[in-house]
Amino acid sequence: MTDKQKKIAMKRQKTVRCQGCGEILPQEGDLSGIEYVKTKRNSEWFFHTECFENVWRRKIC
Repeated sequence: MTDKQKKIAMKRQKTVRCQGCGEILPQEGDLSGIEYVKTKRNSEWFFHTECFENVWRRKIC
């Protein structure tokens, strides 16, 4: 997914939090360290690349 597509997906939500650490993600600027996943239930998850392992161990933010 390109940065432009990530920005469009982020604008659909009020606030975007990292699912791994819970930190609020910036919606502007460089998004190269942010990953995006769309689940089977059409939930959109954003998280830092380095928080990948923590995403599945934590409750949904």
